[in-house]
Amino acid sequence: MDNSLHSFLCDTAQQKRHAIVRYCITALGIIFITAICVTPTLADNNQTITVNPIGEHTSGEKINITGTTSVDSCKQIGIEIIPKKYWDAIGTYAKGDSTGKVVFNPVAITSENIHPTGINLVRFNADGTQSQQNMDIPKDHVLATGPVVKNGQKEKIWSVLIDKTDDIKSISPGTYHVNIWDATNQKKNDDNPMPNGWDIVHQKIYPSTGRINLWDAANQRDLQYAELIVK
Repeated sequence: MDNSLHSFLCDTAQQKRHAIVRYCITALGIIFITAICVTPTLADNNQTITVNPIGEHTSGEKINITGTTSVDSCKQIGIEIIPKKYWDAIGTYAKGDSTGKVVFNPVAITSENIHPTGINLVRFNADGTQSQQNMDIPKDHVLATGPVVKNGQKEKIWSVLIDKTDDIKSISPGTYHVNIWDATNQKKNDDNPMPNGWDIVHQKIYPSTGRINLWDAANQRDLQYAELIVK
């Protein structure tokens, strides 16, 4: 074979090898960068709050609701106990529109209604309108919070001790729905016993945090459900 042709073929083969090496390095770099970008997102999406089985309790006894959380920023857990039939009624009304978003607002005092009773359940409809219906305030309602602490390992645990209802009474016998959420920025609202917003269709909660816009996407938290039976 002619020396010049042999040299040309060798150079061509070497260039191909270099091109293949550069391609492999570039591909590995893209995979590495993608892994860096995606992994934290997946970790965030996997952060959860869990609740231990609550079981059955006797009216008048203290109820300690406990669980764990992997949410790094969670400092406080919120617990809301609502009679199950009452919660079911809320859900039925919320699902009357595709948004599923509802919130309770106190009934305004007017010249025609000096001593208002009950509370208004307001639904935020997909077309931008609002609908509402008046409901009685449940007598066996509890809204409470408890701290999140580390148990010496990586696991974070929480505990909320329920002693009395909002009216400082023992919880009556019955079946109750329990909401659990990240209440790190929760603020007490003395004017509204049920201040949180719910997206029941998507099982989300918008805690009362003092935001002007309760439905701000940054205010959205996952909502966990449990059941409590009191005898």
